[in-house]
Amino acid sequence: MSEYNYKPCPGLNMQHGFIYHITRHQEQTRKHLEDLKLNKQSSKPVTQSSNKHKPSLQPYVPPPARQNVSPKKENLADEEKFSSSSMEHIRGSSRNYKELCQKYKLEKFSSHVQHYIVQAVLDPSILNEASVLLVVEEIVQLCIEDCQYSSVGVELCTAIIQKDKERNTSSNCVFTHLMLLCQMNYENKYKLRTESVSKWIGFINFVCNFYQSLQNCTKIEEIVFDCLFTLLGPECLQNDNEIDCLVTQLHTIGRSLDASNEEKMEELFVDIRNALLARNTPSWARPLLLQAIELRAGGWKLTDSASDFYYGGMII
Repeated sequence: MSEYNYKPCPGLNMQHGFIYHITRHQEQTRKHLEDLKLNKQSSKPVTQSSNKHKPSLQPYVPPPARQNVSPKKENLADEEKFSSSSMEHIRGSSRNYKELCQKYKLEKFSSHVQHYIVQAVLDPSILNEASVLLVVEEIVQLCIEDCQYSSVGVELCTAIIQKDKERNTSSNCVFTHLMLLCQMNYENKYKLRTESVSKWIGFINFVCNFYQSLQNCTKIEEIVFDCLFTLLGPECLQNDNEIDCLVTQLHTIGRSLDASNEEKMEELFVDIRNALLARNTPSWARPLLLQAIELRAGGWKLTDSASDFYYGGMII
């Protein structure tokens, strides 16, 4: 060991003050953060201006494009309001104005929609095409939400279609739009039924009444048959309102459907017989399905004995 000469370690030289600068910087940072926290707690809340909302301005539309702008459904009353003088003119030109309101039960609609409906029935030439179509949408929506209004709503739609034919002999936009609404609602049938069974039944009532008023319309006939087949589904068979709707529609339009498409009607009654014999069919639904079978077997008219059995002698 003596042959190796080790020099002693001089150690760290702290005279340059490196550690002192680090400690001072940390202390300054801590004090700065504490000051920010105190200032934030003691600061007063900023008072908001009394002018919360700026005045709404309508977007500018160039004059050439103004005639192509169609009114939105929610702004139907604002964009194309009837003046009081024009509405008085409508009342004065038709002595049956009140009878028209009573006939179509227009009190179920809002006041501005009533004005549009009256104009669409009496003189649709003042309204543009978009407004007439929006009126039809309002009627269809009410028919879906209110089953009792279905027959009156179909009669109202038929009157508007007739007026549209008189105005536009070359095109029938109202009828086309009405068929599109029926098709769209049918494609969303499961969503509609999940949302509300009563709305689903209201749609079926509207479609069947619409078919009854038109007759010989292949497009609406297909939708009617599809709706009746859907009512025989496993879930619908558990609901008394849907089974009752099926039997009611067969009482109303079964004869015309059978005469128009006997093959399709036979397929429907095969499903009715299968549903009658199915194990999962509730006991209360079997008499209704059996009634539908006896109805067709009797030439779309129940015998006296069958009527006494199902309705206790009531006239149907």
